[in-house]
Amino acid sequence: MALEMPLLLKGNRAQEKGPCWPIAIARACKCPLIILNVKSSMKLIEALYQYDTLTRLNTAASAIPSGM
Repeated sequence: MALEMPLLLKGNRAQEKGPCWPIAIARACKCPLIILNVKSSMKLIEALYQYDTLTRLNTAASAIPSGM
């Protein structure tokens, strides 16, 4: 399976998808898992800003040597 964009799983946490599906998909694809909690009142631009910020933080954190 090859994805060129993030995979969005939506629904309540208590629903069947649960936390196991995203973890299994990320492991199978050998991709990082970014969890973004979005509220129904949130605008798309806010969610995308949050995603961009998390992606940049994860990229920066992976660039730091582990000995520091």
